[in-house]
Parts: sequence; C-alpha cells; structure tokens
Amino acid sequence: MTSHQPSLVPNDFLIEEGRVNRPPLRAWARTLLRRLESGEAGPGNWLNVSGCLNNASLIEVYRNRPRSAQALCELQLRSAENLIRFHDANAFVEFVVQPWVNLGRLLRIQGQFERALDSFAVFYDVLTGVSPRLWPLQLELPFWSKHAAAQPSMLSFVQAVYVIDSTKSYFAARDLEGAARFIQRTRERPQSASSLLLDEAEFITLFKLGRHEEAMALTEKASWQRYGFHGKLVRVTYRVAILAASGSVDAARQLGLQLAERVLKPEGLPPKDQRVLRYLYYLGQVLQGVGLPEAAARSWLAGLAATHQLEDVPLRMSFLDSLLALDAPPAREELEAERDLLLRDCQYASLLKAHGLSLDPAGNRDPVFEQLRERLEATARASAAPDSHATDDSAGAPVPSQVG
Repeated sequence: MTSHQPSLVPNDFLIEEGRVNRPPLRAWARTLLRRLESGEAGPGNWLNVSGCLNNASLIEVYRNRPRSAQALCELQLRSAENLIRFHDANAFVEFVVQPWVNLGRLLRIQGQFERALDSFAVFYDVLTGVSPRLWPLQLELPFWSKHAAAQPSMLSFVQAVYVIDSTKSYFAARDLEGAARFIQRTRERPQSASSLLLDEAEFITLFKLGRHEEAMALTEKASWQRYGFHGKLVRVTYRVAILAASGSVDAARQLGLQLAERVLKPEGLPPKDQRVLRYLYYLGQVLQGVGLPEAAARSWLAGLAATHQLEDVPLRMSFLDSLLALDAPPAREELEAERDLLLRDCQYASLLKAHGLSLDPAGNRDPVFEQLRERLEATARASAAPDSHATDDSAGAPVPSQVG
C-alpha cells in the first residue's frame, strides 16, 4: 500500500481552538435560518445574530462570493457599532472584533497582505497600549483596557488572531523570513500571546525555512506539556516529521510506529472538536511520509469516521482524497462513491475546482442563500436600532470564524 509522498511540513495550525465545523453549504444556510427564527430581534439576541452573520459570511467565501461576504461583515460591524452607541457599550464592544478580523481575512484572500496585517494588529495594538484608540470607533485606551480586564476571553481571542492570522498572511505572501521576524517581535511585546501559539507558529515557519535543528529545539519547550494530551500528541508528531526531514528516517519511523500504536486504538480519539480532525489528517501525512502507509490509512479512516459526527466537508474531502491516493486503498469503491456524493452536494467552489468541477448553477441559486441574507439584514438592523431594548444577558464571547 503505497502512494505519492505528502509533505511533512504542516499546512495548518493544530493547536488553534474554536473553529466552526463546515457542513454542506445549503444545509448550513438552512440551519442558520432556523437559528434566526428561534429568537426575537433585539439586543438581547445579538449573540445569536452575530454568530449567524459570522457563519453566513464564511458560507459566502466558500461559494466564491467575496463581495457578498464583505457586505455581511460590514453589516455586522455597523450593527455592533450601533449597539455600542445606542445601548450598553460594555456589553457589545467585543462584537466589533470578529467582523473586523473577517474583513482582514478577506483582504488576505484578495492578496492585500499589508492591509490584512494592519487589520489583525489594530485590536492587539490598542489592548496592549501601542495605539491610543481604535478606529473607526475612536474609543480611548482606558475604556478598552478596562473592558479587556473584564472580558479576558476577548484578549485571548485577539492575541490568537494576531499570531495565527498574521503568520498565515506572511505565508500567503511567501515571506517566510518576514514571518520569522514577526514572531520574534511578538515575543518581545507586552502581554505577549500564548507561548504555545507562538511556539507552533515559529515551528511551522522554521520547518518551512528548512531550519530543522531550531524547529526541533522548539519541541523541547515546556509549553507543549502544559497544553495537555493534545499538545503532547502534536509535539511528538512534529518531532517525527522533523526527524524524517532531517534524514533520520529510521528513527522517525520507529517513533511514528510508537505514536500510531498509542493514538490509533480501536476506540480512537474522541472527536470533541475540529482540532482532532486536523491532527488525524496531519498524522496520516507524517506516517505516510516516513513509509508507514498502512498506519497512515488507519489515521485517515479514523478522521473520516469522525467527520461524520462533526460534519466538516473540507476535512472529509481531504481524508477521502488521501485514502484514494493510496495504491490499494481499503474499500475503494465505497470511498469513491462517498466522494462523488459529497462533490454533488457540497457547493464548495474551491473543492469542486480542485476536482475539475464547477459549481452547480441550480444549487448555487438555491433560494435559501438569498433568504438567509435577507433575514440577516432585517434582524441585524432591528436588533441594533436605537429604540430596541438591551438586556443584561446580551454579552458573550466572540464567535470564532476561519475565513481564509
């Protein structure tokens, strides 16, 4: 059982938490419509409305409609500004963070890397005292500092975005040296982000640069141990990859076998969130890269099974493609049938293009997308209107997204 050799270099962050699962787009849009119908318009429902706007903008990105995604982000930002202006600023100020970040991610997709980097830095600059106020809200630093102290989840979110999305922007710009300099600057800043996020960002950067000894040294840091079982698994997997890339293939294969025996037990890893799926996909890549295709297949099959529970279309497609690239994949006909069915219904433009297909015009014109947009516009405007009534329970943590 052999196949092409996948890259040992990680193509994604494995530690990052909070990403949304990505079901078929029409089903996703229908779910959001039901969520909107379950709550009344008004500030007290803004956590739900903001989350739906966030998800809807992501749907538009996957439909290859960046202008529509941008319009939804701008609607979300304007509505959050109105809630701050007309209601309780302390309750709603954090809701400007996510749409601003998503606009930065759209800039990255469009190749406007410097503007994207500025977008990811602005909140971090304000919250760490580098900039005195946040444009466009013009809220002074003492206000932001006070709110950040009261909502530590917001500062953690802003720090994670600053590190991960800035690093991804340097990668997209093919500026690996710039990414390395950015990480070093960030380590020197006040209120530096999570040490493990920085360690993983630096590890991936050094790996891409071919600086294997420095990357291996990063896996010795205590931050991986403090992250619990997942952090320990990621650390060992990265060590296997670095050993193989450095030419110590036998040592990498031996450690990879030990890792596979530990992770790929019949009960498997509990698929609590998308991190597990990303990890199992990368683990399969590493095992395949060190010459253990049977173990790689087990990892990808475990991940594929988990996607049926968590329902993430892009990751399910990655598992199916990897399995079908093997010379003798298990149950080839069943896997091919599953992939064909997924491609017929998913409406993800980039996935279809990668398989030589185009969007189904009828599916892309499904009225559910327009109904969702219209409902979001009406609900957002009603919720943020000056005469609507705020409630005490309207605040909540930013809803993460993964645009770009």
